[in-house]
Amino acid sequence: FKRIIILFMNEEEAYAAAQKDLVDVAQTSPAFANVGVIDGMDINAFKGSDQYGVSFTAAPTKSDVSVKETGNEVTSEWPIRQAINLTVNRDYLINEVLYGYGEAAYHDADRLPWGYKETEVEYNNIDKAKEILQIAGWIDNDEDGVLEKQGIEAKFKLLFLESDPIAQSMGTLLMHQLAEIGISVEVVSQNEKEINSNKFNNPLIMRVGNHSPIDLYHRFHEDNSRMNLRISADVNQLVEGALA
Repeated sequence: FKRIIILFMNEEEAYAAAQKDLVDVAQTSPAFANVGVIDGMDINAFKGSDQYGVSFTAAPTKSDVSVKETGNEVTSEWPIRQAINLTVNRDYLINEVLYGYGEAAYHDADRLPWGYKETEVEYNNIDKAKEILQIAGWIDNDEDGVLEKQGIEAKFKLLFLESDPIAQSMGTLLMHQLAEIGISVEVVSQNEKEINSNKFNNPLIMRVGNHSPIDLYHRFHEDNSRMNLRISADVNQLVEGALA
């Protein structure tokens, strides 16, 4: 090639441009790939680093100096997060939302050279999830289908970016899956400003992925963390050691 022009489009625009023969290569979503092959083009799937996951608030509710409430009394409970991880049927999400174009993922750097394979966990085990919740004291005392513990119901909002239909579909399926273990989820669409305001007290469906390991440094070292995390000295040393 003597010249390559790169166009920045969302997935709908890229698909429309391909239909009109305005581009030679287009990256689009699995939903459009499932529609059929555009005349004169082929569909190819490549391994990438993009992933969808849920960022859970792991701290209990509190108010900061600005009287902004952060944390979540439900998702801050380790047994709740553990049970959710066990319940989610990743293969079902991949087939129903991504039309089979994907693989189960467990962390930001999954399948990348700097990833950690031991983070893989068991999933789609509802019986084990229910057992963990029961041992932790989450019981459906009033038989309304929602667990309670010390007056707190196992309910929370699950946020997603309003411009992301894949996240919306995943959120809806997650809501139904978690209802099977007595956790009630309200899937909520928000714009970017609203999400930035509410992401520290509500779980958020995130699309992440980066081909550079420096992303982990930005996330998990206290000097660079964009996640407002409390990071221990041990974690800092591990990150620094990885960069050495």
